[in-house]
Amino acid sequence: MVGPTNYLDVLHHLPSTPIPNVMYSNDGNLHFTKLPPEAGFSEPDFSHGMAYADFDGDGLMDVVVNNENSPATIYKNITQTGGHYINIKLEGPGKNKEGLGCSVIVYSGKNKQFNTMQTTRGYFSSVEPMLHFGLGSAGVVDSIKVFWNHESISVLKNIKADKTITIHFSKEKKIPFTPVPPPGMQADTVNMGDFVQQETPFDDYRDQVLLPYKLSQNGPFITVGDVNGDQLEDYFIGGAAGYAGAVYFQKEDGSFTTSAQPAMEADKAVEDMESVLTDVDGDSDLDLIVVSGSNEVQDMSPLLLPRIYINNGLGIFEKVGKGRMPEEKINAQCVEMFDADGDKDMDLFIGGRLVSGEYAVPASSAIWFNQGGHFVDNTVALAPFLKNFGMVTDAVADDVDDDGDEDLMVVGEWMAPTVLSNDGKGKFTASTIDEAGTGLWWTIENGDFDKDGDSDFILGNLGWNNKFNGSKETKLEVYTADFDHSGDYDVVLANTKQGQELPVRGRECTSEEMPFILDKFPTYDAYAKAQIKDIYSADQLSKSIHRELSTLTSLYLQNDGGGKFTKHELSLLCQSSVIKAFYIDDVNKDGNLDFIYAGNHFPTEVETSRYDGLYPGVCLGDGKGNFKAETIFMNGKLEILDVRDVQRIKMKSGKSVYVLGVNEGMVNAFSFK
Repeated sequence: MVGPTNYLDVLHHLPSTPIPNVMYSNDGNLHFTKLPPEAGFSEPDFSHGMAYADFDGDGLMDVVVNNENSPATIYKNITQTGGHYINIKLEGPGKNKEGLGCSVIVYSGKNKQFNTMQTTRGYFSSVEPMLHFGLGSAGVVDSIKVFWNHESISVLKNIKADKTITIHFSKEKKIPFTPVPPPGMQADTVNMGDFVQQETPFDDYRDQVLLPYKLSQNGPFITVGDVNGDQLEDYFIGGAAGYAGAVYFQKEDGSFTTSAQPAMEADKAVEDMESVLTDVDGDSDLDLIVVSGSNEVQDMSPLLLPRIYINNGLGIFEKVGKGRMPEEKINAQCVEMFDADGDKDMDLFIGGRLVSGEYAVPASSAIWFNQGGHFVDNTVALAPFLKNFGMVTDAVADDVDDDGDEDLMVVGEWMAPTVLSNDGKGKFTASTIDEAGTGLWWTIENGDFDKDGDSDFILGNLGWNNKFNGSKETKLEVYTADFDHSGDYDVVLANTKQGQELPVRGRECTSEEMPFILDKFPTYDAYAKAQIKDIYSADQLSKSIHRELSTLTSLYLQNDGGGKFTKHELSLLCQSSVIKAFYIDDVNKDGNLDFIYAGNHFPTEVETSRYDGLYPGVCLGDGKGNFKAETIFMNGKLEILDVRDVQRIKMKSGKSVYVLGVNEGMVNAFSFK
């Protein structure tokens, strides 16, 4: 019995594990390196607060750490770099004697540093009201800008380094504050209509508690074309289950208006995925093909049938009945038009995204051949490997092997990018791009970024901002099987640390999916010490579907010719979350291809923070395969959006507008200034 008289004795008998603090070195470009214990933080303890100050007056910041139930620790900074510094104190306007909230920019050589005067540094921790700037080899500060408020600025020039200065609001000359455009690409938002993508609530975790994220919210996707014959580009955007997709017509004044589409309203139970506009019936207008898919739809459901809608010439679509397409149910995400058999008409690749309720089980894809406006499935004869091919998310057509016909580059979850090589008559063979690695690939696009005459590829992955060690060569694995013989598939994620393969998910949630865990590991401590091989038998693991990742990095694949590629990591900004969509264009009109990127994935499982770190951005190409990433500011603001698709619409004025398909949000669009 624990009470007021003995609780301290009980606490002393509870196990505890003090651990050393960790120090990280800033390498620049938002990258940090963990320093070894020899850097100074080697003593294990329970620390709750930290502050820094130059205790010995040598210009180096020392550190003091507060420890629970033990003396505070002071760490003397003994770094020997020979670098210079400047310390800045402020006396602000009015009663703000310490300049709290005022911002300072220090310019030295090519370097620019920014900081704001604030003293709070964590739990019960505060530093003195002084800004410390390291200057490296610069012995003189070129200039200092002090932003006192939103009305005035003071500028000081040519200040010698290695000292502390105080800048007084009352003594310095002030100039009017002028807002500076934020660094990045400036864009204006554009009204594209009133479409709001809505999801019918569905619990993906009901049958598979251990899913890493929801698979029922993979839309919406957009396709662009002139559907009503007025020489202006319109667009179709897909709807989620329970909500119809919509067609928006561009008007002469640049606005967009929706149109009544009874056939689509009748099909609103379907979850629309990608779509294409093409002239199916040869009457010189654009018809619509839409594929469907979601984790909420059972695999043999008629809701998974791809659909053709025939255009009446005025942009009103009517669904065609049986006969034009195979009655094949595919839980799909992507559809790609290409001339598979060299007969000058457009055939279809339909990528199987998932097997409902069976995460990581490879889905089947298909190639449908166009025979006079009717599609025939010859997959078994011409591409038999597409049965149980993988969790396909995207595909792009291109003559990858330079033999004069169209091939496909296909990506997906737990897959390596795969080339489907065409023999020119529609027969395909598959080969993986091992240079890229196995990833959680979400999207792929192609363009000649280095101007050497062949297509290069950009690929969107999960990125580095996650709990799976994404910035290095990841060792994430998945096992899928009915481990507890309950009739459904169980998902086991594993990660390797210090040579041990460990479960990603904890005892509580794992036991919800597989109750035998509670009996096998009666305590949390026992489960925490277990490896995957201790939790599941060798027989269970050998009979499961097993996949391993080698990378979570979004990439630029430079085509070297001859089926060889060199991989390059996309900018750090591109690694901050999932990339779901690219659009390739010459954004800045310099003659070199650039690309817009967007993504995120908000609907994650409860133990994982939503993936929301990616702002829409653009990578500006130099024509040599190098890119500079810029964040897009829409009306001067950063937008956190859960994007699934990016497309471009040409306005009557000639202006390019980029449209974002946002999950559970209003369609967004912007044009660059």
